Amino acid sequence: MLKGLNAPAKEIHHSRVVDKSFSFFTHNSYTFWEKFTLTLGARIETQKIGIGHSRDARGVLFDNPYGDVRILSPHYVRNDSYRYNVSRIIFDYKPIESLMIFIGLSRGYKNGGFSTVVNQPSLAAFKPEINDTLEVGIKSKYFNETLGMNLAYFYTETADFHVIRAISIAEAINLNAEKVTIRGAEMEAYLKPHKSLQLGFLAGYTEGIFNKFYDRILNTNFDGKHVHFIPQYDVVSYLQYRSSPGLFFRYEFQVVGKMYFAADNTIYSSPYAITNLKIGYEEERLSAYLYCNNINNEYYFTSYIDGTFQAVPGAPRTYGFIVNYKI
Repeated sequence: MLKGLNAPAKEIHHSRVVDKSFSFFTHNSYTFWEKFTLTLGARIETQKIGIGHSRDARGVLFDNPYGDVRILSPHYVRNDSYRYNVSRIIFDYKPIESLMIFIGLSRGYKNGGFSTVVNQPSLAAFKPEINDTLEVGIKSKYFNETLGMNLAYFYTETADFHVIRAISIAEAINLNAEKVTIRGAEMEAYLKPHKSLQLGFLAGYTEGIFNKFYDRILNTNFDGKHVHFIPQYDVVSYLQYRSSPGLFFRYEFQVVGKMYFAADNTIYSSPYAITNLKIGYEEERLSAYLYCNNINNEYYFTSYIDGTFQAVPGAPRTYGFIVNYKI
């Protein structure tokens, strides 16, 4: 909204995107010598995408006292096409039934396309994001599955990483960072001292770095900066009781680490912790719950649009009830 002397004005982007794709994929697993499994997957996709865009303002402005429709961006049309070839290979080894060791290589992608709220046709298109990932890990369970632990490490190299950049309060585009590396480790553990009771712990650490990123809007090089919107760590612990049918109870505590919101790393969220609680009763068809999320009413932010003052706060203390019935 743009404020005039007497009344607000509406600034409207008119965008129409047509996205057509066709894909073929296959997935197969082969087990040999009883302890080894090889999993192969492949996907081929073609994408054709087009956009039509215009922008106008309607309402009373300083230089438009009669509120006539003003064309801010004439209509333009752009079209592009892409082809994606992605695959994965996973090799796992089970020396004993309760232990599995695995290593995997995969290539993934995010589609290319067009920004829908930008005036300049030359800035609208963005390229596909291609991710190559190596992952190694261990999955284990012991004592009749009453104790389990999983560990994993991953390393990802990304070409043309997608980055949102605001040009103004009313315009934003998708940029491509030429090269990004993301690495991290994850751990998951659980304990079942009783068939109805489970304690769990999950922890992860992640680091993302812009190896090569030239922001053509700001004319700035962000090489070596941390990738934004990636929490440095995330820890969740929980206690859950479920007697089926009967009482359900879950207590959850989560800690989220520092997270950058801007490519220059000057804006970030501090670590925060939230607590959730859910209690209810479950039967085969009917279940009912009372819940309270963010019991401690922690104030934090989950997102920010780089280049503006627009930030999204996390949900405050929220409570309510849920009733489910299966027909």
